Amino acid sequence: MVRDNVGFDRFEGEEATRDLNAFYRVLRLRVNYLQPCLMIESKERVGSKIRKRYGLAKTPCQRALEHPALSEECKQVLREQLAGLTPMEIAKEILRLREELRRHAR
Repeated sequence: MVRDNVGFDRFEGEEATRDLNAFYRVLRLRVNYLQPCLMIESKERVGSKIRKRYGLAKTPCQRALEHPALSEECKQVLREQLAGLTPMEIAKEILRLREELRRHAR
């Protein structure tokens, strides 16, 4: 996920570190709250092949909210954070921070 979004460039210096950390903070919001992913529910060997069955695509936040071991207080914090997110603003911020990172690339 990191290489897909940041690339394979090398970054050096404190300013690059600050920009990279800011990028990760915004990227974390997109990945954990807005980007659904598939999870394998079961694997079954059929001859020499393995058949995988996947569940519904859900975000990590949705999976956490459905988990019975998570306290209601933690679930409320997740709901509040999710309600405050705007996908378009996050996308714009990721593009802006990606451009700033390109300044530091060697």
